[in-house]
Amino acid sequence: MNQLNKILLLGLVVLMPIIGYAQKTDTVWFYNGDRAVCEIKNLIQGKLKIKTVAMGTISVEWRNVSDVRSNKYYEIVLTDHSRVFGRITGTDSLRNVTIQFGIFEDEVPILDIVKLQPLNQKFWKELDGFINAGFSFTKATNNFQINSSGEAKYRTNRTSHLINFSSNVSSNESSESEKIDAGYRFQWFYKRNVYNALDLRWERNTELGIGTRLISTISGGYSPIENNFNVLSFELGGSVNREFSTELGASNNAEFLIRAIYDLFIFAKPKIFVKFKSETFPSLTVQGRLRSNLESSVTWTVFKDFTFSLSYWGNYDSQPVNTTGLKYDYGITTSIGYTF
Repeated sequence: MNQLNKILLLGLVVLMPIIGYAQKTDTVWFYNGDRAVCEIKNLIQGKLKIKTVAMGTISVEWRNVSDVRSNKYYEIVLTDHSRVFGRITGTDSLRNVTIQFGIFEDEVPILDIVKLQPLNQKFWKELDGFINAGFSFTKATNNFQINSSGEAKYRTNRTSHLINFSSNVSSNESSESEKIDAGYRFQWFYKRNVYNALDLRWERNTELGIGTRLISTISGGYSPIENNFNVLSFELGGSVNREFSTELGASNNAEFLIRAIYDLFIFAKPKIFVKFKSETFPSLTVQGRLRSNLESSVTWTVFKDFTFSLSYWGNYDSQPVNTTGLKYDYGITTSIGYTF
């Protein structure tokens, strides 16, 4: 290495901490008197995610924040479902946040802010998600079960993209069963928390006789409750699917969709996150057929970004595609995970 390269390398090493610190242009104050010079990543589900030089990326409770200042532009969502695009220039003694948009300013109570999403961030900085995995084995029956799940979500000011999967595989000397699904979800948001959603999914459940089910769903949704502690959404729509049974051939189906989604955030120690989703599919092509799916989970934050989860899932089909297929299948799983 020549002398010039050594000087350039030394300069880069010296400047890297300064460059990294210079990017942290936001300031957050807390009620205990602490202050963080940081980069605000987002505010979702009552958690303000910030990136600091000393501690890396951390999440803090929004209710513990006393003041915020940033020169970046944000999409700001309030409790009345309205959206504002602007800067946060400070908070007064009454906890009213000053929001600057163009030549105008407005003040809102800090707890009325339920979402902060920086605009024009890089793709990887806006990804949120998790991955979980669990395993169990019973010696008496030589039965083992492996379960895993995960999701990654990317949100812009008007759209949301979500990719997720879940897998439950069990086996013993006499039988083996699989319940696997994966899919993509796209949402387009309007004012007052009204949105449209497109879901594309692949499913497999050998207990119900489904070798493969391909589903596409279009729905309209509304969130009557959305704040820093819980979110409730309802959706109505239609679905078409193509089923490949493990016993018979393929069939095409059209269905009506009724969906309810509820998320609850409990900021105890440890932090607790409760998720619930219910789907009902009355058939439009097979008289009397009704399908339904139920998913629920409770997740505890063990430390930092590592979690422990207890989950329940159930699938019901009043007219299974196989004559030997079960009408109902369910499972209870535990897993450890990592959030990002």
